Amino acid sequence: TGAVFAPLAVHAAALEIASVVAVDGAGSESKIVTGLVTAKSDSNLTVNGDSIAVTGATAFIKDAAAIGLAEVKVGDEVWVAVAKSVDGTLQALRVEVLKAAE
Repeated sequence: TGAVFAPLAVHAAALEIASVVAVDGAGSESKIVTGLVTAKSDSNLTVNGDSIAVTGATAFIKDAAAIGLAEVKVGDEVWVAVAKSVDGTLQALRVEVLKAAE
């Protein structure tokens, strides 16, 4: 079974979360990564030194509305729900922009 992630607007304390929140039967972990986007490509975000893959299945949210990867900018503060596979690869399930870069 997988973890269910509620919208961050409801969970302001989620900024403090940096630990594993669930492990599924296939051996992949789900966790939360928060921080600034320091690098971005068409298939990857770097947040707090973590390289996180993004796919067509990744949901992007800003101000409670769906957005696209193009609207996520280097310098944005984000909350990312990720799945960590057994080989250590991180894949973004959901990216929420908490504060846009200025």
